[in-house]
Amino acid sequence: MQMDIETALAELKVNPRFRLINNVISEMEWWACFHPEPHSTEYLPVRQTGNTKIGRNDPCPCDSGKKYKKCCLD
Repeated sequence: MQMDIETALAELKVNPRFRLINNVISEMEWWACFHPEPHSTEYLPVRQTGNTKIGRNDPCPCDSGKKYKKCCLD
């Protein structure tokens, strides 16, 4: 059974789930994407290697598990 236009509009007014959105900005302003969190200024400490010389066969300081000559010695 197909509803006529007046019956459908009357049902839209009664049922709050079918209300039209009048002000999109006010309806969506609480969404998380419109309130981004500020970036943290806290950074991880930089790993200090000091003045120690790294040999070619020593483990790489980047913690890759490879020898320095096979990893970061360019």
